[in-house]
Formats: sequence, structure tokens, C-alpha cells
Amino acid sequence: MRIPKALRPGSTIRVVSPASPIEEHKLAAMEKLLRDEGYAVQLARHALLSDYYLAGNDTARAEDLMEAFLDPSVDAILCSRGGYGSARLLPLLDLDRMAASGKLLLGYSDITSLHLALLRRG
Repeated sequence: MRIPKALRPGSTIRVVSPASPIEEHKLAAMEKLLRDEGYAVQLARHALLSDYYLAGNDTARAEDLMEAFLDPSVDAILCSRGGYGSARLLPLLDLDRMAASGKLLLGYSDITSLHLALLRRG
């Protein structure tokens, strides 16, 4: 198993929403907390989308994840919330490239499907 590099003040965290949508005020509170701890925070292009019980369509959510993992300026990916929808993205993702990036994927609940898929790739 690869060990991702530790985050330090100044590290860049990209917030993505691969599952259920998050309300803007809750995301703003999370962003403030991370900035106050010294992290640079970026929001994925579609982080605030809402399509009923999903944070946008499957394609948009998968694009955000892939972009975060492949962007060399991003140190870690933080999922805004769990809920439902992450497993639907698996066929749309290049999991081998994501795993090879060595980046932290932070999240819980429904995000576990992504954790397990990456863990299977080392």
C-alpha cells in the first residue's frame, strides 16, 4: 500500500462532491476551517451542483474527481459529504491513474466505495 505524503500548512486541498450535494453555507464553513488551519483550498468546478439527491450528473462528478487527482498542484482531495452516488462513478474513473497519484482522498460514508476501489490498486 502506498502512503500518501502528509499535509502541512500551505498544502492544497481540492473539495469535490462525488456523492450527495452540499449546501453552500456548509461548504463555506468547511472552507473557512481549512483556511484557518493554513491550507490552500480550491473548490472543484461542479462542487456546488445539485441534481435532486446527487451533486450534479455522474459525468460532472467524475470529471471533478479525475481533475483533482491529476492536477499536480493538488495535494489532497476532500469530499464535501457522503450520502449516495459515489459507486455510480466507478466506471467513469481511471482508478489506476488516481491511485498512482499517491494523493489523500478524504471522506466518509458513501465515499468508502472510492476508498475501496483505490485500495485494490495499491
